[in-house]
Amino acid sequence: MSPLFRHAIESVIVIASTGALPAVAAPTTETVAGRYVLEDVMEMASEIRLDRNGRFGLQRSYGALDETAEGKWRIEGGRVLLTSEPAVVPPRFERISATHDPAGTLIVTVADGTGKPVPDVDVLVEFDDGEVEIGATGAEGFALTPPAGRRITALRLGFAVMDFASDPFPVDMAVGNRMAFRFDANDVGKLDLRDMPFAIGDDTLAIERDGTRMTYRRAAD
Repeated sequence: MSPLFRHAIESVIVIASTGALPAVAAPTTETVAGRYVLEDVMEMASEIRLDRNGRFGLQRSYGALDETAEGKWRIEGGRVLLTSEPAVVPPRFERISATHDPAGTLIVTVADGTGKPVPDVDVLVEFDDGEVEIGATGAEGFALTPPAGRRITALRLGFAVMDFASDPFPVDMAVGNRMAFRFDANDVGKLDLRDMPFAIGDDTLAIERDGTRMTYRRAAD
């Protein structure tokens, strides 16, 4: 065996025995920045843009729902962390009035700041036995007559598609069963991200959401 060949084998043995493998460069803003597109998620399209100045933009479409986010990103522990900035102001429902209607039916109307009715608002009605009945507002609002022997105690308003619901509004049918609300959209459609983590891979970003691994791959451009 030639000395040169023996030296090459000995070098491999030393590396293997000491674990002295070539170091993998830690991810940096320069190497991670770029545009990433979501792969293989049914009925969802999404992309993340990581700018070298530390800002990000995120877009997500799921069915008829479009959502966006913007803010700051940083690298920590092999992950990209996204935080919305400026802070997102969530939508808000405010009860404007509650009057008594002798018909005994719960009537809920929702309007925007101009007084225009807001349809398709989910209404979650809570009963004294712990059961919940769900409906939605139409052009005339929402109406529900409680079954005999059951008492309505509260209701929530929201949008299931956005995973948003208000705090409960107490209901006393003997005092105010006709209830009017105002809806302030604020930053509806904007995602409120707080250090949302994405694992950094080989030209990918990945996150586990509801038991599903979502992988974003770096786009060519």
